[in-house]
Amino acid sequence: MVVPGGTEPCTCGGIGCLETVASGPASVRWARSHGWRGATGVELAKAAADGDAVAMAALDRAGTALGQAIASAAALIDVDLAVIGGGFAQAGPPLWDPLRRAAERHARWSFVSNLRVVPAELGAAGTLVGAGGLAIYGS
Repeated sequence: MVVPGGTEPCTCGGIGCLETVASGPASVRWARSHGWRGATGVELAKAAADGDAVAMAALDRAGTALGQAIASAAALIDVDLAVIGGGFAQAGPPLWDPLRRAAERHARWSFVSNLRVVPAELGAAGTLVGAGGLAIYGS
């Protein structure tokens, strides 16, 4: 999914994909290009929680893009619940606050105006549990 603000090439071959704006590695690259000195998404999330301006801007950028994408997808497929998991989703309020604001701002059709965006209950382990289920039960 292409999002506003996305201008970098994606590994899929597209330009401006959500992955190039909102993933942990993309956010780290963006923050480093703006003077931040850390190396990982975990460090970036901690720096944002500690009030580092560049880290906070990186997570705001990522959260806003995610919220816009989620609102668009919800309107397209008519859902009212989006569950977000994975490691970077554990970044806390510096990511989740702008994500929820953007989702609310962009989910304006009546059928998505009650859109809820929540963290996965399994956190970062959700993908591992899913892979295990696929290995056990097949596709």
